[in-house]
Amino acid sequence: MLLAFRQFPRLARQRRASIVESDLPAALRSLATQLCMRISFEQALRNVGAAGYACSPEFSSIADDVHHGASLREALAASAERIDSITYKRAMSSLSSIYEQGGGGAMLKRLADDLVSQQLSAERHFSSRLALASLLFIAAACIVPSLLLAYLLVGSSFLSLSVQPLEVWLLFLVGFPAVDLAIIIYLSLGAPLQNSSRSLPPPLSQVEFSLIGRVAGLSPTSLRNRLALLVAFGLLASLLLFSSGRPLPAALLLALPFLCYFYLHYLLERRNSEIEKYLPDALLQASSLEAGTRADAMLDSLAHSGYGPLSEEFAQVRNSVKAGASVPNALNAMASRSQSLLLRRTAWLMAAGYSVGTDAYSSLREAADDMLSVFSLMRERSASSSLQKYTLLAGAILVPLILGTLLSSILQLDITSFTFNASDSANAQAIHDAAAGAAPFYLLIYALLSSLLMAQLEGSWRRFLPYAIILAPLSLALFELARTQPLFAVIA
Repeated sequence: MLLAFRQFPRLARQRRASIVESDLPAALRSLATQLCMRISFEQALRNVGAAGYACSPEFSSIADDVHHGASLREALAASAERIDSITYKRAMSSLSSIYEQGGGGAMLKRLADDLVSQQLSAERHFSSRLALASLLFIAAACIVPSLLLAYLLVGSSFLSLSVQPLEVWLLFLVGFPAVDLAIIIYLSLGAPLQNSSRSLPPPLSQVEFSLIGRVAGLSPTSLRNRLALLVAFGLLASLLLFSSGRPLPAALLLALPFLCYFYLHYLLERRNSEIEKYLPDALLQASSLEAGTRADAMLDSLAHSGYGPLSEEFAQVRNSVKAGASVPNALNAMASRSQSLLLRRTAWLMAAGYSVGTDAYSSLREAADDMLSVFSLMRERSASSSLQKYTLLAGAILVPLILGTLLSSILQLDITSFTFNASDSANAQAIHDAAAGAAPFYLLIYALLSSLLMAQLEGSWRRFLPYAIILAPLSLALFELARTQPLFAVIA
């Protein structure tokens, strides 16, 4: 543990570099595609800076430095100095060489492919280390608390162990959670960064209600009013049920509006996942059309290709074009109403191709290659984070079962039947009561920490609350079940 704490400063310094490196290959591919479309180098840098990549702020800073009079070489060198990453410095050096000596987008694409290979290798290396780290987390979160709990209970019953009940509470509420939190932070800082491909609007904003309202088939105002009525009904009904002595139905009714809200978010995320899943296929299909094919024919082909929500989006673009809108404006409108950054970047690239008058079909194939490289990284990251999530879920089941069974087995002993004096017997009973009271709070803290880490692994902090709503009651229910019906007794 001491070694882990000593490595925190180094890992924190590397975190910013990891953030910038995370989607640097996709940004370089986009830059290369724009150069092939005869867009100026400075404008391409500014476009990448506005595209929502993790490295976009740095590209925006480079473009701003150039705008304020610095040479592009100086701006690239200054950016390389700000980021403590050999990979990023190499990319900036390559950009400087391409700008001064030429080489076009082909050199940038080779560099992007090399970076993708490095990131895939790093993901596999992290997966191999994560297996051991997951076992250590289970040991620190489950085995060590169980052994110490057994020592406290048995020692106070048979060995006249002198421990104060306050120390037991501090151990469960401060000591064990601090160790768990330290391991979680260490794993989080050491893990390759997983950026979300979605741009999340502010919670309960008009934009958010517009997005989830499209999924529910309701206007934002209607959806907001219905959720408000559901909250009022749930609050009133839960108060009536709680006052009548039925807390469980009251809790369920109180949670009903939140469950509906999260369910609509789940439907929205599933729709965006389907859009992104078919996006490379749609782009490859569009790029296979012959040069000179009219835009409305290409959009009509995509609208009737059975790509689900993605075909619906292109159908809206086609209808806008038929109604008189220009192709770039219709594509930009599709980007503005989408939550997917991948679809936004693709729509912008298609619009830029038509705006500058270049062959848009070749740019679509480049965009498809970008999507495929991004998806390969996303699959690797999902595989490496799945092991950690399953470990946390297993801990949420094992920890309450073991602690509950241990408490039930030892607390069933009649400590007054042993040869203790009155003070020893009272002290042992106080330790038992403190352990029985503190263990559920430790389980609650563990569930909250696990929910926080799983939400971070999935790249969406909003998933913390749904995970917490599921894991916290599950852990407490399993703990209470193991206390009232011991596991060993059931097996026997």
